[in-house]
Amino acid sequence: MTCVRNKTFVFRKEPKDMLSFKTGSARRPAIIRRIAITFILLTLLLTSLAFYFGAARTKVAAASGLVLEYANATPAASTSSPRPHFEIVNNNTTSVPLSSLTIRYWYTADGTQSQQFACDYAFVGCSNVTGSFTLLTTTTATADTYLQVGFTSAAGSIAANGNSGEVQTRFNKIDWSNYNQANDYSWNQNQTSYAAWNQVTLYLNGQLVWGTEPNGT
Repeated sequence: MTCVRNKTFVFRKEPKDMLSFKTGSARRPAIIRRIAITFILLTLLLTSLAFYFGAARTKVAAASGLVLEYANATPAASTSSPRPHFEIVNNNTTSVPLSSLTIRYWYTADGTQSQQFACDYAFVGCSNVTGSFTLLTTTTATADTYLQVGFTSAAGSIAANGNSGEVQTRFNKIDWSNYNQANDYSWNQNQTSYAAWNQVTLYLNGQLVWGTEPNGT
């Protein structure tokens, strides 16, 4: 800063804090803009995440009204052809396409032979019922395999507050040797009539919505 005293120029040094204030004042709008843009981007990101997880929770909540019932048609512990029967109950207020649902029956294969699936009866037609076998990479004492039962698009839907009707399945080894059902996770010797059973599992679009898997999930 320059001052004039009796026509004599006197030069004074600006205080450092004054210089800093002036410099900071010039930069402040740019800093505020950057903060505002960052805040907006974070808000958009959090909103997107909330929508995604909210949609996922909605799907699970919508599926929570689905119940898988099981009946054991082969009470003998030793058999060449286990016969698990199923019925899916829909307690929701909207219909559910059967093609979006899969059932898993967990058991020990008691050998390495190839296995065959059969549908003896299904309300929706056995031609619309599928079955496949999957060996577990992580086994337990009561399960090293699961039978997965699915449905084609032609099977239709389970009406709101309705059920799928019976699905009577069975399976066997290619050589018809016996299984020991006594050590099978999903087998319930005494459940010979349809009732809810949480050791058979139901999935909606691949997501578990009923029952508990052998590993506890």
